[in-house]
Amino acid sequence: MEDENMEEIKEKEKKFLTAADISDLIGCSESYAYSVIRKLNDELQEQKYIIFRGKINAKYFYKRAGLADE
Repeated sequence: MEDENMEEIKEKEKKFLTAADISDLIGCSESYAYSVIRKLNDELQEQKYIIFRGKINAKYFYKRAGLADE
């Protein structure tokens, strides 16, 4: 039963974050959040990942922002 609830929560988690999401998470303006997304997407692109303009992979954002559960 508990495993089923965890799976539901994981499915609801966003895979990609927008500037509005980041703004809410770290309490900054959306324009600053866009600059963060741009910087992180540049890093991912250098590593040959496919990127989506205006969005950032949630796991990568949490890791780089020091918010990841380790």
